[in-house]
Amino acid sequence: HTHTLSLMSDRRGGKRRRGGGGEGGRGGGGGGGRGGGKRGYFAAPKRGGLERLRIGVPGIIVTCNDVSRAHSCQRDMQRVFGEFATQFVQPEGTEQAASGNTAAAGDESSPGIEDALQQELASLAAEKKASKTPGTRFAARDTGSKGIMFLETADIPPVEFVQFVLENMEKSRQAGSRYCSRILPVTYSCPADHESIVKGAELLAKQFPDASKTPTKFAVVYKSRNNNTLNREGVIEAVAKAVGADGRHPVDLSDPELCVLVQVLTTVCCMSVVKDYARFRKYNIQQVVDPDGDNQPTAGGGKKELKRKIETEAPKQAGHKKGRIEDEKDNGGSKADDSSPADSATQEKAAAAKAGEQT
Repeated sequence: HTHTLSLMSDRRGGKRRRGGGGEGGRGGGGGGGRGGGKRGYFAAPKRGGLERLRIGVPGIIVTCNDVSRAHSCQRDMQRVFGEFATQFVQPEGTEQAASGNTAAAGDESSPGIEDALQQELASLAAEKKASKTPGTRFAARDTGSKGIMFLETADIPPVEFVQFVLENMEKSRQAGSRYCSRILPVTYSCPADHESIVKGAELLAKQFPDASKTPTKFAVVYKSRNNNTLNREGVIEAVAKAVGADGRHPVDLSDPELCVLVQVLTTVCCMSVVKDYARFRKYNIQQVVDPDGDNQPTAGGGKKELKRKIETEAPKQAGHKKGRIEDEKDNGGSKADDSSPADSATQEKAAAAKAGEQT
């Protein structure tokens, strides 16, 4: 009995000691005991996410056609934009270097030659650095919507840059990413409330030409994601009234000359005025590089390729099925003729026995 009590006390003491070590483990790796550091040891480290989209920052909205590939889409478009940015942005000091070289042709002792060369070398070094890290110029921001990314363009005008990118993609027929759908420039962003959007529309109205001289057909393109506080019809009507100059700029939804983009992303509204919206297929780069849809990503390849497969495979499958049915009929009709000699002898014996019985 005494031995049993001592064992029970030892076990309780061991439990208390292990429990104490566990309490230390919850603190993040402190405390003695066998179980003290297990929880802290196996805990996964926290990763820092993207910064939230800020108000008043210009950039480009990138939509992804596959939410599971959003990260790949982001990296692809950062790379593509980085490559186009080196062509779009004229390196600083190029004009000065050209003027310095021109002066050097007339006078080799011109004092501005060295300065021009230094500026050109500095611009080339900056361009090389930017090409190695293309994502630094187009920093990604969290929009709060799956499959929707925002890439900042601090030193590049987003509308002109997107126009430049689409024109080059239209010529080269290469999108640079199979996961990106649309690229929408953003020149003005504000809180997603009615009053702020109207103020933004009044600022964007300055980008329209004088209505008394050149009336311009326009349309308002509205899209809201993860926001149920705004009235779609009310926002469209208010924006059209702000930029329409009392009706002198007519609304034309079929073939507008300018489009006012209103993109609501959770609590932020992004706006811009763009042109050639119909020409560039609503700024969908996949349709820009492939207007006929031959190479659009589908389960079995392009649309025309899938149609061709259906047209060619269907008759083959029908022919195989018809052939199997005819074979089965032929086999079924010849079963009676393909009887073995043993079966014939058995049938003859049975017939003779039946005739004897009748006799």
